[in-house]
Amino acid sequence: MSWKNIISSLKVILIIINILIIVGLLITDYSGNVDPVTNPKIAVLGLSFPLFFIAELIFVLIWFIFQNLKLIIISIIPILFSFGEAYSYCPLNIWNSKPSEAQEKTKFTMLTYNVMDYLDFEQKKLDYNRTISEILKIDADIVCLQECYSFKANAINNFTKAQSDSLKARYPYQLNSKRDLGFLSKYPIEECTDIEKDNSEFGAAQYRLLINNEYITIFNVHLKSIGLTHDAKNLYYQLTEPDKAKEKIDSVETVLKEVKGELYSKLAKAMCERASQAHLLDFYIEGAGGNVILCGDFNDTPESYAYRQIKGDMTDAYRECGFGPAITYHDNRFYFRIDHIFYKGNFEATKVERFTPKCSDHYPLYVEFVKK
Repeated sequence: MSWKNIISSLKVILIIINILIIVGLLITDYSGNVDPVTNPKIAVLGLSFPLFFIAELIFVLIWFIFQNLKLIIISIIPILFSFGEAYSYCPLNIWNSKPSEAQEKTKFTMLTYNVMDYLDFEQKKLDYNRTISEILKIDADIVCLQECYSFKANAINNFTKAQSDSLKARYPYQLNSKRDLGFLSKYPIEECTDIEKDNSEFGAAQYRLLINNEYITIFNVHLKSIGLTHDAKNLYYQLTEPDKAKEKIDSVETVLKEVKGELYSKLAKAMCERASQAHLLDFYIEGAGGNVILCGDFNDTPESYAYRQIKGDMTDAYRECGFGPAITYHDNRFYFRIDHIFYKGNFEATKVERFTPKCSDHYPLYVEFVKK
C-alpha cells in the first residue's frame, strides 16, 4: 500500500471519528435541557460534555494540519453552537470592570463551603481546626456552609476556645438549620426558614437579611449527592492510574460490571432526585422575589438539568467574573465544579475567587458584590 493510500485511509477513519464526536458534543450540549426522570442516560452522558468539546477542538487542529478548509469549518460549527455551555464550564473573564468609589461603599462578600463535617481531608494532626481557621482567614461577610452540624467547640474536631471566641466575635449571627446547613453573618438575620422535601437527601434554608438598606433573600442548599461507596470511588481512582489498576483489577468484565452497576445507576438516581429538588427550589425562589442569592453544593455541573433549572434568570457569579474551570470538588480524581453562587436583583458580582485549602473534599467559593 502506498503512502498516499495510507494517508487517505487514515483521513477516512478520522472523519468517521470526528462525526461521532460531533454527534456526542451536540447531544451532551443539549442534555441539560432533558429532565433526568424522562431520559437518565442523556443526563448522565452530559457529564462528558467537556471531553467532547476538547476532542472537537483537537479535530480542528488535525484538519488544520491536513490543510482541509472544508473540514475545519465543519468542525468549528458545532464548537460555536456549544460555546455558551463551554463558557459556563470555563469562563475567560480576564478583565473584570472595577466598581466605582460609590459602589465600593456598598460592597459585601459571601462564601459557600462544604466543610465535610469539619474533618481534615489530608488527616493532618493539628491542635486546631483547619476548616474554621480558613473561614476566619477568608473573612467573608456572609458564610453559607454545608455538612456543618454545629458551631459548638465541644462538637467540632480540634475546635479551640480561641477559634470559638474569634468566630463569635467575627460572626455574631449564627444559625444551624436542618440537614446540616450552617449560616454565619455579620448582618442581623431577619428571618430563617428551613425548606424540607419528604425524606430525601436534601438540605435548603432561606434567610432574609437587610444589607445596604435593601432586603436580600439568601438560599443555602445542599442537593442530593451521588452516594458512591468507598469501594466504587477507589475503583475510579485506580482506573485513572493504570499501573495500579493492573495490580488490583482482575479483568475488564469486572470493571465494566462495577461501573455499570454502581456508577451509572447511582448517577442516574441522584440526577433524578436533584431534578425534583430543583423544581421545589424554583417555587421558593419565585416566591421570594426581589434580591436573591442562591448558593451551595449542587453536586451537579453547569451542564446539568438541576443547574439550569435552578439558575433560571439568575446570574452565575463564577461565569460572570471567573477565569478557568475552577474545580470545587477534588476527591478521588472526581474533578468537577459542583458548588455555585447565583444571584439576581439590585446588585452585581465584581470578583469571584476559589480558595484551595485541602481541609475538605470541596474548595470554598468566594464572591464580592456591590450595588448596581
